[in-house]
Amino acid sequence: MKQNMIGDVPGNVLGMLSDLTSKLQHGKITSRQFELFLKGKNPFVGEDDILAEWTTLYCDYLGLTVDLSGVKIPEHKNGFDRIIIVARELLMASNGRPYTHVIEAMKKHFPVWTYSDDLNKVIVKNDRWPDKSSYTVRFRDRVEADEELKNRSADDLAKDGISGITCLERLLYELKYFAETGKNLDIDNWTLCSGSRCSAGSVPGVDFGGGGVRVGWCPSSGARSRLRSRSVAV
Repeated sequence: MKQNMIGDVPGNVLGMLSDLTSKLQHGKITSRQFELFLKGKNPFVGEDDILAEWTTLYCDYLGLTVDLSGVKIPEHKNGFDRIIIVARELLMASNGRPYTHVIEAMKKHFPVWTYSDDLNKVIVKNDRWPDKSSYTVRFRDRVEADEELKNRSADDLAKDGISGITCLERLLYELKYFAETGKNLDIDNWTLCSGSRCSAGSVPGVDFGGGGVRVGWCPSSGARSRLRSRSVAV
C-alpha cells in the first residue's frame, strides 16, 4: 500500500515528529531521554539503572567500591535531567582528600591544572558534603553552564537564594560526562562553583581549555558573561 508522502517524508513520520515535539515541550519526554535515544541508548533509564551507572563509574574510574543502595534520587524537576551522586566512600577512602582522588583519576584521561596544589586545603566550605552519607543532586543536562545565570556573581546568587553546584560535584560531573561521551564540559564558558568557598572567601571555577580541565578561582563578587553557575535541584 502506497504511503502518503509530504515532500520526501512519509506523513506518519511527520505526525510522530509533531507528537515528539509536543512531549518535549510539556516535559513528558526530557531532553536527556531524547539525547539518549539519538545515541541509540535506552532513553527510559530507571532509578536502579542510574545507581548502577554510578556504582560502575566509581569502580572503573575511581577504583572505589560504593554502596548506593540507600541513596534516593530526587524527584524529577522539569529541565533538571542530569543526576550527580557524591558517594561517602569517596571521602572515606581518600582520607579526607576527595579532590586529589578525583583529579588523579581525571589525569589518566586528560590534563588537569589547578590553581592550588591541594584543593582539599583551600576549598574549606561547601553547601553539600558527603561526610555523613552519600547524596544526590540534579542539574540541567548541558555541556555549558547555565546561561540563565551569566553575569551573576556568587554573592548575587546567595542573595537571591539560588543554590549552585559545588566544586566536587562539578569535577564528578566532568568525569561522568567523559565516561559517557569521551568529551568534556564548559568548552566556551566557566562553571562558577557557587556552592563552594575557598579559605579567603573566593569561589572556585572549572572549565576545559588549553587541552585540559582547569580549576581556577574568582572573588565572590566576580561576574561576567562567561562565568556561570549551574543551579541545583535537590
